[in-house]
Parts: sequence; structure tokens; C-alpha cells
Amino acid sequence: SGGAYAWAPLAPQANLFNDEGKLIGTHFIGPTWQGNDGSSVVGSKLVAAPGEAGAVPWLLLKAVSHAAEAGRFSDVTYVQRLSTVGGIAPSDVCDATHNLGTIAQVPYSAEYFFYETKTHGNVKQCGGS
Repeated sequence: SGGAYAWAPLAPQANLFNDEGKLIGTHFIGPTWQGNDGSSVVGSKLVAAPGEAGAVPWLLLKAVSHAAEAGRFSDVTYVQRLSTVGGIAPSDVCDATHNLGTIAQVPYSAEYFFYETKTHGNVKQCGGS
């Protein structure tokens, strides 16, 4: 930009594991989270907060689309990324003669929280005379 060179984020590429360590899906460009059941959610960033030094920011994203009517991610309304470690740009020089056009995979870890809006039924009372 303006004759200056710098590393720029391209796309996330991550595996999603549950609390038991089981692979349940992937995270990729969109940003999209897709479950092994075929459901997915695409988010749009609402707000970011700085992570620890050397880590990508914490994020809150709002769901903007889904790819399945049923499944793990079909009813997600918000996605939150917390507890990030790593993921910042390489320290290698990026200029017209060094690394121009190079793609670097930068490891990171994070906790993702997926929120759903729960609907509650009407309360009814059965009465008689």
C-alpha cells in the first residue's frame, strides 16, 4: 500500500476440536466454521480486542449465513474467539526483493465459543369451571 510492503492475513486454516480432543470441523476463509456434519456458519466481525503479545486479536463475530438447516453450526448466532496464542505475521522481511508473494503458514491456537438464540414456548394454563 502506498509503496510499502508488509505481511497481510490471507485466510484462516484451522482444525476444530471439542473438549475431548475429537476433530469436529474446520475453520477457513469467509470466515467460515464447518462441522463434520456438513453444517456451517459464516461470520462478520463486530469487534476485536488485543490478544496477548504475539497473538492474533480476540474477536466477536455475528453469524451472517448458514449452509444447512440442521447440524452443529446451523443455529449459531455469534462466534467468539478467545485465549489466542500465536498467529501474528512472520518476522521475516517483506519488501520488493524479499518474500514478495510468499505465503507463510503461521500456527495459532484459540478457544472458539459458539452461541445460539434459544426460543421458549408460550406458557399455557389449563383451567376449568
